[in-house]
Parts: sequence; structure tokens; C-alpha cells
Amino acid sequence: MSDETSDGALEPELNEMVARREVPDALILSSAQDFRIAAQLLYDRLQEHKSVLPLLMVASFAIELYLKALNARYDYTPLDGADAYLVAAKAEKRGHPLIPLFEALDLEFRNGLMQAYFCAPCVAGCKSIVDALKIFNKTFEDCRYIFEGQKELPSIPLGDLVKLAALVGNYVESLPKRVF
Repeated sequence: MSDETSDGALEPELNEMVARREVPDALILSSAQDFRIAAQLLYDRLQEHKSVLPLLMVASFAIELYLKALNARYDYTPLDGADAYLVAAKAEKRGHPLIPLFEALDLEFRNGLMQAYFCAPCVAGCKSIVDALKIFNKTFEDCRYIFEGQKELPSIPLGDLVKLAALVGNYVESLPKRVF
């Protein structure tokens, strides 16, 4: 089976598959849930092990993945010598900063997250989810690359970060699966 017609266009059935988008994306959602659980476990035992850096990374990465689950498309890679494809999820917006990921979401999902946060604000001093995401915008990068020149951890309200991961996760997990 060839992926392309003689004029270079994709086969009609592949065109249909490429256009498919499941929201929230199940592959990314599953990973987001795992990181959220890990963040909660680390937070619950923080006094015992003092693993702040891993907590910051996994909690902020959970939020990142939840946002990406709302903005991903299927990617199809033909397998050599087979009439089959490797299917993977690819976020439309790449990178770790949370604000650009939030801004890349469809208006429906941005509004849903704003409403969820309005009903249950969870970050001290933040009246909107945008304000909350700004506080943690680059937490993953700041923590992941701390050994590359940054002298100390940024001052991050750990409990608020874990609560924000839960709020975003609860919203995304509550959405019915839809295919576009």
C-alpha cells in the first residue's frame, strides 16, 4: 500500500485518519494522570523525603500534558514493508511553558478551564487560571535545568502547584471523549 497517489497526495483513507483528533487525547491523558498521581504521592510524603525538585517537575509536567491532551492530533508513520501505520499523539503546540500551551487551546477549552478555576480558585493571590499558570509557566524548565547555571530553586508554592494540577486534571478528565 502506498501512502501517496501518483500526484503526491495522500491516499483518501489516510487523509481521513490524519484529520482525526480525539479530545482529550487518550495517550497524552494517560501520561498526564500518571504524573499527577506521582506529584500527589511526592507531596504527601514531602516531609519524609524532601524531594522538592522532582515534585515541581512532575506536577508542572502533569499540567503541561493535560493541556496538550486538549490540543493534539494523531500522527501516522507508515511502517516499512507493511500495510500499517505507527500511530502517535502529537501536541499542536510544543514546548514546556504553560501559558503558550493554554493560549493554543480552542476557545471552548480555555473557557472551560477559566470557569473551573473561577469556581474553585486554588493558587493564593490568583483570581484566574491565567494568573495561576503564569506563576508556574516555566517551572518545569527552571527545575529540569537547574544544574545548567541557575543557582537555586525558584520560590514556588508547592501545595498550590499540586492543587492546580488536580484542578486542570479534573476538568480534562471530566470531558467526554470526542473525535473531530
